[in-house]
Amino acid sequence: MNVTRRFWTVAGIGGVFAALAVLAAQPRWLLGTIGIGAWLLGLQYAAYRSLREIDEGLRIEYDLDRPRLPVEQTVQVRLTVELAVPTASAVTVTARPPTSARGTSVAARRVRLAPGTTGVGTEFTLTMPVAGEFDFDAARVEVRGAGGCYAETLVRGPQPAVTVEPRYPRNLHVGQGGESVESLFGEHPTKETGPGLLPDQIRQYVPGDSMRYIDWKATARLADLHIQQFETETERKTVLVVDHRSTLEVGREGETMLDYLREVAMGAAGAAEEQNDPLRLYTVGNNGITTRQPSTAARSAYGVIRRRLLDLSALPAPATADHHRPRHRVTADTAVAPEYAERIRSRLSQSDTRFATTLRPYLESTNAYVSRLSGDSLFQTMRTIDTRQRGTLWTVLFTDDAKRASLRETVKLARRNGNYVMLFLAPRVLYEPDASVDGEAAYERYRSFENFRQELNQFSRVAAFEVAPGNRLDALLDAHRLRMRQSA
Repeated sequence: MNVTRRFWTVAGIGGVFAALAVLAAQPRWLLGTIGIGAWLLGLQYAAYRSLREIDEGLRIEYDLDRPRLPVEQTVQVRLTVELAVPTASAVTVTARPPTSARGTSVAARRVRLAPGTTGVGTEFTLTMPVAGEFDFDAARVEVRGAGGCYAETLVRGPQPAVTVEPRYPRNLHVGQGGESVESLFGEHPTKETGPGLLPDQIRQYVPGDSMRYIDWKATARLADLHIQQFETETERKTVLVVDHRSTLEVGREGETMLDYLREVAMGAAGAAEEQNDPLRLYTVGNNGITTRQPSTAARSAYGVIRRRLLDLSALPAPATADHHRPRHRVTADTAVAPEYAERIRSRLSQSDTRFATTLRPYLESTNAYVSRLSGDSLFQTMRTIDTRQRGTLWTVLFTDDAKRASLRETVKLARRNGNYVMLFLAPRVLYEPDASVDGEAAYERYRSFENFRQELNQFSRVAAFEVAPGNRLDALLDAHRLRMRQSA
């Protein structure tokens, strides 16, 4: 144990008795020194025993009124300290909340057990200004022995966690074409043939089969009703790819595109945890991958992924000097895929007009298109994900519609090797704070987005959804319907 200032005061008195014995040549003064020394040794032994009893019988408990709360909200914390047996020592326990917490003073979260008492408690409040998952530090326990000459500081007790969530986006809408989808991440109970997720085989319809599984293409080809059977999986390998580039920063504070997409990503991670599915996480910034969480089904890994998502923020736009900016910017609508360019080139090769002759050289090579894709961090991230593995891979992609051409190729890349893609897109027009949603121009932009989403949704093994503020989407569609009725 450590000695206190009182110890040195008492020890100094003993030293005075020893000095007097020497100066006055009176050995009896040494009795005072010996007595004080014996008293200090006795106190030290008693303090040591008391410290052991306290360490073995001390119980510290925290009770949080809500372990999950939004940013800038308060949490009420009750600290309870109990001893198994009374002690002659004074015990002071100080709670140590996360360093980011604000509000309560140190005195408000400190309790003192006087000698002879066995229990005490206190309550205090904390304000959490930063999103994330935070742990309390173990409490500081200060023990002061009887007589006040010896003291010791311990670090003991639980370390409760508090999850601080970003401001919840209001009116979250997830759906297709303005219609909400109720359930996205369902169960996949056992590996058996039947209604499920993975195509298995086509067989002839028998009474009792659900009409929803009729394969109309096979029915038309074979001139008889056939249904598509699916194979469900006991384990679904899932990869979350979350885009947090600067384009995702659009929107009001707490209601940006990233805020809405993150809410859906948290739901996807929670569904994987409930099913105990292996889960990987990639987050994508302006220059490449910013988080690479390996695939695992360990409970601790799900917690790490949740924390990564909660901590995620949109990155600032990269600074670009004016003289480095390209003279012509290829927009999301003007960029085309190589196969489309090849079709145009083929048509032009059959024409001898001056127009065809002028354009033909520009379409001889797709290197410019490939070059643009190589500079897209989301596309490059998808190239690094190994899809050639045993079992089907589900890639759940969260992004916006800013770079449509490269996103189209990214989706194609994700579904290679028979894998599946769930794409969640944030339409930029519904997030711009100053944009009106009651004008025809806004509706045309949304219709352009919807056409693009439908195009992606028609790819095999791809399901594309819109993620938007429901109130703004409703206002945009209602305004358009009103204009249509007025013009009729």
